Amino acid sequence: MKWVLLCAAAALLGWLWWMGTLAELSDPDRLRVMVDDAGAAGPLAFVGLVLLLFPVMLAGPPIWLSGSLWPIPLAILYSAIASAVPSLLFYAAARRLGREWAADRIPARLRRYEERLEQHPLRTVVLLRLLLWINPAVDILVGVSAVSTRNYLIGSAIVLAPATVVHVVLPAKGIELAGDMPAWLWPALGVLLAVGLISLFVRNRITARSG
Repeated sequence: MKWVLLCAAAALLGWLWWMGTLAELSDPDRLRVMVDDAGAAGPLAFVGLVLLLFPVMLAGPPIWLSGSLWPIPLAILYSAIASAVPSLLFYAAARRLGREWAADRIPARLRRYEERLEQHPLRTVVLLRLLLWINPAVDILVGVSAVSTRNYLIGSAIVLAPATVVHVVLPAKGIELAGDMPAWLWPALGVLLAVGLISLFVRNRITARSG
């Protein structure tokens, strides 16, 4: 299934390039015009989009794009708000509804952190944020634990503040560079990506059969 999803994602990127959508998204001036046309609703729509994508762990792309929508300081501010709002909502829901509600929502690989949360709450919250950034599983796991709200907020702020800056600034610079790339480079990168995915798939199949 994961290979189907990866191939579908590669096909979607190719289609977006063919339709010219990627070119539009790599044009900061066009994006600024779109945001200006939205007026005061622009930042609210941005926060709402991140909120909708947060439960499916796809909140990153709008934040990565924000540096092309607004000046960097505003993009960082809006992205920080957009990151904090859904995280706090999921944390509050987990804390209020308790372990029964969260039991089926915490990935098994995160359960090993439960004991660490009890023993070293602040350090473990920081570690989880470093590993997973904005991820609802982190907020749910901490919410149903005995970790205090104070440790949750401090640990999250320690990571999310600088991480937001990085996730806004680096993609913004990358989009600027992408706009200067020749048109032929995008399909070439798509072909290389497809070849890489197929090669990895074939290698894993051969390894599985030989094992």
